[in-house]
Amino acid sequence: MNFKIFEFLHFTQPTVEQSGVLKAMEDFVSSENQYDFMVLCGAAGTGKTSITAALIGYLNELGKPYKISAPTGRAARILGRKAKTTTSTIHSMIYAPKADNETGKVTFKLKLGHNANPTIYIIDEASMIPKDIDKEQNLFQVEKGLIYDLIAYIKNANVNNKIIFLGDRYQLPPIDEAESYALNKEFLERTFNLKGNSYLLTEVKRQEDGSYILENATDIRKSY
Repeated sequence: MNFKIFEFLHFTQPTVEQSGVLKAMEDFVSSENQYDFMVLCGAAGTGKTSITAALIGYLNELGKPYKISAPTGRAARILGRKAKTTTSTIHSMIYAPKADNETGKVTFKLKLGHNANPTIYIIDEASMIPKDIDKEQNLFQVEKGLIYDLIAYIKNANVNNKIIFLGDRYQLPPIDEAESYALNKEFLERTFNLKGNSYLLTEVKRQEDGSYILENATDIRKSY
Protein backbone atom coordinates (compact mmCIF):
# COMPACT_ATOMS: atom_id res chain seq x y z
CA MET A 1 0.00 0.00 0.00
CA ASN A 2 1.34 3.43 -0.97
CA PHE A 3 0.93 6.20 1.58
CA LYS A 4 0.53 9.61 -0.05
CA ILE A 5 1.22 11.50 3.18
CA PHE A 6 4.97 10.92 2.65
CA GLU A 7 4.82 13.21 -0.39
CA PHE A 8 4.23 16.17 1.95
CA LEU A 9 7.17 15.49 4.28
CA HIS A 10 9.92 18.10 3.88
CA PHE A 11 12.74 15.56 4.30
CA THR A 12 13.30 12.32 2.42
CA GLN A 13 14.44 9.81 5.03
CA PRO A 14 12.07 9.56 8.01
CA THR A 15 13.03 7.24 10.83
CA VAL A 16 11.22 3.96 11.39
CA GLU A 17 9.25 5.62 14.21
CA GLN A 18 8.33 8.61 12.06
CA SER A 19 7.28 6.38 9.16
CA GLY A 20 5.04 4.37 11.45
CA VAL A 21 3.37 7.51 12.80
CA LEU A 22 2.85 8.97 9.32
CA LYS A 23 1.17 5.76 8.16
CA ALA A 24 -0.97 5.74 11.31
CA MET A 25 -2.01 9.35 10.70
CA GLU A 26 -3.02 8.69 7.11
CA ASP A 27 -5.11 5.75 8.27
CA PHE A 28 -6.59 7.71 11.18
CA VAL A 29 -7.94 10.58 9.05
CA SER A 30 -9.57 8.26 6.50
CA SER A 31 -13.37 8.12 6.58
CA GLU A 32 -13.25 4.36 7.08
CA ASN A 33 -11.33 4.66 10.36
CA GLN A 34 -13.70 4.59 13.34
CA TYR A 35 -11.29 5.85 16.02
CA ASP A 36 -11.99 9.13 17.82
CA PHE A 37 -8.53 10.32 18.79
CA MET A 38 -4.82 9.87 18.31
CA VAL A 39 -2.13 10.86 20.80
CA LEU A 40 1.37 11.65 19.52
CA CYS A 41 4.05 12.23 22.13
CA GLY A 42 7.68 13.15 21.62
CA ALA A 43 10.35 15.49 22.89
CA ALA A 44 11.55 18.51 20.90
CA GLY A 45 13.43 17.39 17.80
CA THR A 46 11.70 14.04 17.34
CA GLY A 47 9.67 15.28 14.38
CA LYS A 48 6.18 16.06 15.73
CA THR A 49 5.94 19.39 13.92
CA SER A 50 7.32 18.05 10.64
CA ILE A 51 4.90 15.13 10.77
CA THR A 52 2.02 17.49 11.54
CA ALA A 53 3.00 19.75 8.64
CA ALA A 54 2.96 16.70 6.34
CA LEU A 55 -0.47 15.76 7.66
CA ILE A 56 -1.79 19.28 6.99
CA GLY A 57 -0.48 19.16 3.42
CA TYR A 58 -2.15 15.78 2.98
CA LEU A 59 -5.47 17.04 4.40
CA ASN A 60 -5.32 20.04 2.05
CA GLU A 61 -4.76 17.66 -0.87
CA LEU A 62 -7.79 15.59 0.18
CA GLY A 63 -9.95 18.64 0.85
CA LYS A 64 -10.65 17.40 4.39
CA PRO A 65 -11.55 20.15 6.89
CA TYR A 66 -9.32 20.60 9.91
CA LYS A 67 -8.68 23.05 12.73
CA ILE A 68 -5.46 23.65 14.63
CA SER A 69 -5.36 24.94 18.18
CA ALA A 70 -3.14 25.12 21.26
CA PRO A 71 -3.55 26.17 24.92
CA THR A 72 -1.56 29.40 24.49
CA GLY A 73 -1.32 32.01 21.76
CA ARG A 74 2.44 31.52 21.49
CA ALA A 75 2.15 27.77 20.96
CA ALA A 76 -0.59 28.28 18.38
CA ARG A 77 1.50 30.85 16.46
CA ILE A 78 4.59 28.62 16.43
CA LEU A 79 2.74 25.64 14.97
CA GLY A 80 0.87 27.85 12.52
CA ARG A 81 4.11 29.40 11.27
CA LYS A 82 5.85 26.04 10.86
CA ALA A 83 2.85 24.41 9.22
CA LYS A 84 2.05 27.53 7.17
CA THR A 85 -1.60 27.64 8.22
CA THR A 86 -3.91 29.54 10.57
CA THR A 87 -4.33 28.55 14.20
CA SER A 88 -6.19 29.66 17.32
CA THR A 89 -6.06 29.22 21.06
CA ILE A 90 -8.32 26.56 22.52
CA HIS A 91 -10.14 29.18 24.59
CA SER A 92 -10.96 31.39 21.60
CA MET A 93 -12.10 28.36 19.62
CA ILE A 94 -14.49 26.82 22.15
CA TYR A 95 -15.55 29.60 24.53
CA ALA A 96 -17.67 32.73 24.32
CA PRO A 97 -16.42 35.07 27.09
CA LYS A 98 -18.84 37.23 29.05
CA ALA A 99 -17.53 39.96 31.35
CA ASP A 100 -19.19 41.28 34.50
CA ASN A 101 -18.62 45.04 34.48
CA GLU A 102 -19.07 45.29 38.25
CA THR A 103 -16.77 42.50 39.44
CA GLY A 104 -14.43 42.35 36.47
CA LYS A 105 -14.84 38.58 36.30
CA VAL A 106 -15.00 36.87 32.93
CA THR A 107 -17.16 33.77 32.56
CA PHE A 108 -16.42 31.36 29.73
CA LYS A 109 -19.48 29.69 28.21
CA LEU A 110 -19.04 26.78 25.85
CA LYS A 111 -19.90 27.64 22.25
CA LEU A 112 -22.29 25.51 20.21
CA GLY A 113 -19.98 24.49 17.42
CA HIS A 114 -21.18 22.93 14.20
CA ASN A 115 -19.18 21.09 11.55
CA ALA A 116 -21.27 20.10 8.55
CA ASN A 117 -18.53 17.65 7.56
CA PRO A 118 -16.36 15.59 9.93
CA THR A 119 -13.36 17.69 10.92
CA ILE A 120 -9.87 16.83 12.18
CA TYR A 121 -8.91 18.86 15.27
CA ILE A 122 -5.15 19.09 15.80
CA ILE A 123 -4.30 20.15 19.36
CA ASP A 124 -0.67 21.12 19.95
CA GLU A 125 1.10 21.37 23.34
CA ALA A 126 -1.63 19.14 24.79
CA SER A 127 0.46 18.51 27.92
CA MET A 128 -0.65 21.99 29.05
CA ILE A 129 -4.38 21.21 28.96
CA PRO A 130 -5.73 20.97 32.54
CA LYS A 131 -8.21 18.40 33.75
CA ASP A 132 -9.30 20.31 36.85
CA ILE A 133 -10.59 23.84 37.40
CA ASP A 134 -8.02 26.31 38.72
CA LYS A 135 -9.53 27.21 42.09
CA GLU A 136 -6.97 30.00 42.55
CA GLN A 137 -8.17 31.81 39.43
CA ASN A 138 -10.38 34.71 40.54
CA LEU A 139 -10.96 36.62 37.31
CA PHE A 140 -11.73 33.85 34.84
CA GLN A 141 -14.43 31.30 35.60
CA VAL A 142 -15.31 28.05 33.82
CA GLU A 143 -17.68 25.27 34.80
CA LYS A 144 -15.40 22.31 33.98
CA GLY A 145 -11.76 21.53 33.33
CA LEU A 146 -10.53 22.47 29.87
CA ILE A 147 -10.12 18.89 28.62
CA TYR A 148 -13.81 18.18 29.34
CA ASP A 149 -15.01 21.30 27.55
CA LEU A 150 -12.67 20.78 24.60
CA ILE A 151 -13.89 17.26 23.89
CA ALA A 152 -17.53 18.22 24.49
CA TYR A 153 -17.23 21.10 22.01
CA ILE A 154 -15.57 18.95 19.33
CA LYS A 155 -17.91 15.97 19.63
CA ASN A 156 -21.06 18.11 19.93
CA ALA A 157 -20.07 19.93 16.72
CA ASN A 158 -20.07 16.60 14.87
CA VAL A 159 -19.99 13.17 16.47
CA ASN A 160 -17.61 11.99 13.73
CA ASN A 161 -15.03 14.69 14.42
CA LYS A 162 -11.56 13.40 15.31
CA ILE A 163 -8.84 14.75 17.57
CA ILE A 164 -5.05 14.54 17.35
CA PHE A 165 -3.30 15.46 20.61
CA LEU A 166 0.36 16.47 20.23
CA GLY A 167 2.72 16.95 23.14
CA ASP A 168 5.66 15.91 25.28
CA ARG A 169 4.68 13.69 28.22
CA TYR A 170 7.94 14.62 29.98
CA GLN A 171 7.05 18.31 30.20
CA LEU A 172 5.60 19.57 33.45
CA PRO A 173 1.86 18.79 33.72
CA PRO A 174 -0.72 21.49 34.54
CA ILE A 175 -0.43 22.97 38.05
CA ASP A 176 -1.49 20.61 40.87
CA GLU A 177 -2.09 17.71 38.47
CA ALA A 178 -0.21 14.42 38.59
CA GLU A 179 0.16 14.07 34.83
CA SER A 180 -0.89 15.46 31.47
CA TYR A 181 -4.27 13.76 31.10
CA ALA A 182 -4.83 14.91 27.51
CA LEU A 183 -1.90 12.66 26.54
CA ASN A 184 -3.19 9.68 28.52
CA LYS A 185 -4.92 7.21 26.18
CA GLU A 186 -6.52 5.20 28.99
CA PHE A 187 -7.93 8.33 30.67
CA LEU A 188 -9.45 9.59 27.41
CA GLU A 189 -11.03 6.24 26.61
CA ARG A 190 -12.34 5.62 30.13
CA THR A 191 -13.60 9.14 30.85
CA PHE A 192 -15.15 10.07 27.52
CA ASN A 193 -16.05 6.65 26.11
CA LEU A 194 -13.81 7.26 23.12
CA LYS A 195 -11.52 4.98 21.17
CA GLY A 196 -8.00 5.90 20.19
CA ASN A 197 -4.32 5.06 19.85
CA SER A 198 -1.14 6.50 21.33
CA TYR A 199 2.29 6.81 19.71
CA LEU A 200 5.66 7.87 21.09
CA LEU A 201 8.61 9.33 19.16
CA THR A 202 11.90 8.79 21.00
CA GLU A 203 14.66 9.40 18.45
CA VAL A 204 15.82 13.03 18.39
CA LYS A 205 17.11 14.01 14.95
CA ARG A 206 17.25 17.80 15.11
CA GLN A 207 20.51 17.97 17.09
CA GLU A 208 23.85 16.58 16.06
CA ASP A 209 24.81 13.08 17.16
CA GLY A 210 27.13 13.13 20.13
CA SER A 211 25.49 16.14 21.80
CA TYR A 212 26.02 15.87 25.56
CA ILE A 213 22.78 17.78 26.16
CA LEU A 214 20.89 15.31 23.98
CA GLU A 215 22.52 12.32 25.66
CA ASN A 216 21.68 13.61 29.14
CA ALA A 217 18.10 14.46 28.18
CA THR A 218 17.63 10.99 26.72
CA ASP A 219 19.03 9.35 29.87
CA ILE A 220 16.62 11.37 32.01
CA ARG A 221 13.61 10.36 29.89
CA LYS A 222 14.61 6.68 30.02
CA SER A 223 14.83 6.82 33.84
CA TYR A 224 11.07 7.44 34.14
